[in-house]
Amino acid sequence: MSTSTYRAALARLKAALDEVQPGYSRCGLCGWPDNRHRRVDASTGALVAGDSVVAVGEDYGLTPVEAGVLAALSLAADPRLHGLTQARALEVAEEVYADVER
Repeated sequence: MSTSTYRAALARLKAALDEVQPGYSRCGLCGWPDNRHRRVDASTGALVAGDSVVAVGEDYGLTPVEAGVLAALSLAADPRLHGLTQARALEVAEEVYADVER
């Protein structure tokens, strides 16, 4: 399967995160190039579990719109949706983040 759609979805998620929370580093837990994924994973999980965007926004320091947009972008950038293995998803992420200074 082509990785171009995944690469584009990941780039959109990264751009949205840059607006909400500029600055990032490599995740110390899993090695992903952007440690902000933990905040997005947690807030998206809360929304999927049925919490309101207002409650999630308050819990994670986001506006309700930011919480909803980040969740939608996060779900669109889920590697499983694109048929990618975890290893291939990490390779693409390294490419997306390669030209960014930290």
